[in-house]
Amino acid sequence: MKNLVFAGALVALLGFGVGCGGDACDDAADKLEECAEQDPNVTVTRNDDAECNAQAECAADCVENNSCEVINSSAADALAGNDNAYLTCVAACQ
Repeated sequence: MKNLVFAGALVALLGFGVGCGGDACDDAADKLEECAEQDPNVTVTRNDDAECNAQAECAADCVENNSCEVINSSAADALAGNDNAYLTCVAACQ
């Protein structure tokens, strides 16, 4: 359960962080919204006032470099203890 909460929080945090003013961040926010439309269990809240700093741009690259299937399965993968390229990428953005 802890992993699911962590993964859900990570997805939510990313959703807040990528709606920022830079092109990479905006593109990632758009993709996250598209991915959320494909899975009713995924919610993204966009914040266009968030700063598109280096960490947010790194996370945005993670979004762009992974499919919606990988992104949307991140919480289930974390719960099951499975590797997930998206979560691994975002975790490296610290």
